[in-house]
Amino acid sequence: MTVTSHSNDTMRTQLVERLRDRITRKLVGTADRRELAASLRRIAADSCGNGAFRTRMTGASSRVKEARPELERLARRLADPDPVDARGVALTKALLSDGAGPLYWARSPESPESLGARLREAFAALEPRA
Repeated sequence: MTVTSHSNDTMRTQLVERLRDRITRKLVGTADRRELAASLRRIAADSCGNGAFRTRMTGASSRVKEARPELERLARRLADPDPVDARGVALTKALLSDGAGPLYWARSPESPESLGARLREAFAALEPRA
């Protein structure tokens, strides 16, 4: 390996680490967490007919209604100012953005119980690692 090649590898590694740190800070930041918590609360409210907005839960409303306690629990934790692990925020964001997943689509290939399981997984992953 030449000096230039080693130098390029080092710079590339440092760049990747800085990018990862920037993404992590954004995920655990207050603004992103509040936005996710608000989305979860809207979905929970819509599941029982109390929402001012209608989400895209056309076929999965019964799943969402069953998972309402987990939705609300996850929303509370995200809105809490205590530190969180970025992995839990990322899992929540993925669940909310997966239009073919158990949150929005009743014919999701995932089992009906998987919505609650994925919400519990995201909640557990919010706990900062030691």
